[in-house]
Amino acid sequence: MTHWDDFVARCRSEEFQLRSAKAKASARKNKNPSRLGRTGHVDREDTWRGEWDQLVLQHPWLSVIQNDRSKTYALAHLPKDKTTLDARKLTEYMEGTLRQLVNPYMLVSRYVSLV
Repeated sequence: MTHWDDFVARCRSEEFQLRSAKAKASARKNKNPSRLGRTGHVDREDTWRGEWDQLVLQHPWLSVIQNDRSKTYALAHLPKDKTTLDARKLTEYMEGTLRQLVNPYMLVSRYVSLV
């Protein structure tokens, strides 16, 4: 039996079919998929700095976020907006996630300004 035949037999097994169905159902539930593609995070830092700056211009409240991991996560999960020359588009789901990050900063800045 060749490696290919062994692979095909493994993929046709009932155990594999059950695991595959479970994984597909889990993937369909993901509301915020990564949009990096095959290249991943490789050599994207310079590009993402510009894209983040564009997002901050469109949504000034994002300027409060300073954590690079938060910015990278957001940019990796935002779709490109084809109408604006591939700029990133803030989805409703990601906006909610980022606003949760921003709220503690806003509360602290309000408190500091009151003192």
